[in-house]
Amino acid sequence: RDPAFGPVVALGPGGSEVERLAAPALRLAPLDLHDVDEMLAGLAPGLVGDEGPALAAVLLAVSDLLMGAPQVAEIDVNPVRLTPSGPWALDALVVLGP
Repeated sequence: RDPAFGPVVALGPGGSEVERLAAPALRLAPLDLHDVDEMLAGLAPGLVGDEGPALAAVLLAVSDLLMGAPQVAEIDVNPVRLTPSGPWALDALVVLGP
């Protein structure tokens, strides 16, 4: 949550090495499908593939959670694995604020 603008959603490839090389896509919540499409388009070609709609659903759900729960200061979901059965959050951290 940005103190001036409120909830911000970031998307980027995970890993400590990648974070030094590529800036994440950032958008203010609430996200809409246009925001999500722009965020996904910024990822490396082929990184998402046919699983784009599943990742889009994750981004929209995180946005909705941030908007509906002002006590959530931060959510970190990393990594998200995109599988034929749907997206899986393999690790997540939720930080509550005042």
